[in-house]
Amino acid sequence: MGAVEAPELLERVVAHAGGAERWAALERIHARVRISGLAFRAAGKAREAAEQELVVSVREPRVEIRSLSAPGWEHVYTGDAVPARRRPWPGRWSDAQAALFTGYASWHYLTFPVRLREPGVRAEALGEHVIEGERLHGLRVRFAPGTPAHAPEQRFWFTEDGALRRNDYLARMVGPFAHAANVCEREGTVDAITLPDRRRVTPQLPGRRRAPGPLLVGIAFDLLAAEPR
Repeated sequence: MGAVEAPELLERVVAHAGGAERWAALERIHARVRISGLAFRAAGKAREAAEQELVVSVREPRVEIRSLSAPGWEHVYTGDAVPARRRPWPGRWSDAQAALFTGYASWHYLTFPVRLREPGVRAEALGEHVIEGERLHGLRVRFAPGTPAHAPEQRFWFTEDGALRRNDYLARMVGPFAHAANVCEREGTVDAITLPDRRRVTPQLPGRRRAPGPLLVGIAFDLLAAEPR
């Protein structure tokens, strides 16, 4: 593996996910998601998050959320700003706060090949690093002002062929010390697009290490369909 500059790495990422032409033809992604872990239990929303159906817009921050585990719990996320909590957990969330967290996070998780190449995004290659025994290419990304995201600046780690292995960030909505290591454990493919469909989020430790626990959020997507424009 040799050094890869940011534009080339982004091209590999999009190619691995299905290709720029395929993503340009998409309007929405349909998925089911099962969410577990400490974060939603502490927020008092474990039942609502346990199993949901999502309709995720590729082109704008919009996510339709319908809980299958709490019938009647339905919300539409439409790009609301992500607040920064001044105090860390514990703290119960309202339905609107839970929908906000699920909405912007799912929007990024299921459309990140587009989000990383949007106008105004600044991407800087971090070179190769060995993380948990695997050599990965790093990318420091700063999103355009106003983009709903866990944090305006994040780090992404990819394999040689562009598969996402890990995403590191400060989850501002959780608290000022909520440094997270979001590890992608598996990928799924539907309608010629490929995305991580199993994620495990634990605290991030110094030196790019991840804590073995607690499990902050466990995310299991079932990719159902990629709807064309």
